[in-house]
Amino acid sequence: MYEPMLRIFQDREHGPRVEVAFGSLPAGTVYLTVVRTVRGEAVPVRGALRMRVAGVAKPMDYEAPFDVESTYHGVAYTAAGVKLSETGKSSITVASEDPDFARIHNPLDPSTSVLVRFEASAVAKRSRHFGGEVMYPIGRSVGIAVTTGRSGYKGLTLDLIAETIEQSQRIDALFGDHRRKRLPILCVRVPQSHYRMRLPPVLFVAVLNPDEEPIKTDDASIWRLTGEEVSPPAPALVVPLLSRDDLDAAYETRDAMDADHLTRYDMSTRYDLAGGAG
Repeated sequence: MYEPMLRIFQDREHGPRVEVAFGSLPAGTVYLTVVRTVRGEAVPVRGALRMRVAGVAKPMDYEAPFDVESTYHGVAYTAAGVKLSETGKSSITVASEDPDFARIHNPLDPSTSVLVRFEASAVAKRSRHFGGEVMYPIGRSVGIAVTTGRSGYKGLTLDLIAETIEQSQRIDALFGDHRRKRLPILCVRVPQSHYRMRLPPVLFVAVLNPDEEPIKTDDASIWRLTGEEVSPPAPALVVPLLSRDDLDAAYETRDAMDADHLTRYDMSTRYDLAGGAG
């Protein structure tokens, strides 16, 4: 029961994302966590970790992988944080936009999303090392390995081709500037054609030293991005694409806004107006 209704939203600027809409929830639900399961791995949807709800919920998943099935369900909690139950499950597959391009965005701000193409040197080598050392106790001729387990990807090269000045500016915006601070973490979503590179469908990479190399003969640039696989930022954090300011900018009066929508839910799903406030 209470299975979510899944809907894909897509535009060239922000790319594909999945709305996970719960039209009703178990009685007594005050908080809801939405979970996405892909290939047996379950993770909470960003922005939907114990989110406060009032009978309905419609979080947006900006990190849904491409060309592989994603299954969603909710976990309902009482006001005291006691688990009530889990909802039914629904599944969907988000098609990639182009087999030659990937999507990258700063996970804390989906508005930074940019469609990119990897340069030929990208992912030339994949390294997952073990931390630790081999110790030689007195009296033993053979060492003992003391390790922390195998790491995520180290020194991962994700060089990108920016074909226009505008695209290069969008890549640069992933990392922020002196006015707008951002974590140097990227959410990388690749199409199925890139699985041969043995990248997971969704990868989080910390890039501490992004370098741009302009190509002097035209407007193109190559971005040299080398980083390490990291855990994603806290899943409760995300900046929504659609804000109240966007709605206010689209209508001259509050009455005009109300007349154009039957319910508050309809108003909150006007993603076509996202970014209108600048």
